[in-house]
Amino acid sequence: GVVENEKIDLIVSDWLMPSMDGLGFLQEIRRNEKSKDIPFLMVTLVDQKEQVVLVVKEGIDFK
Repeated sequence: GVVENEKIDLIVSDWLMPSMDGLGFLQEIRRNEKSKDIPFLMVTLVDQKEQVVLVVKEGIDFK
């Protein structure tokens, strides 16, 4: 995939996507040895504390 073949400096994702939600995408990125340290920014219009807690636990970057 792109992550394995290209140098990625930052991933920007939405929470709501057609085939996978942002949490699933983040989990896949963090499981991959080559991509686990890439800064990941998620944007969304969804306003639910539970979802924020989930992505923080999965290693979202928020500094």
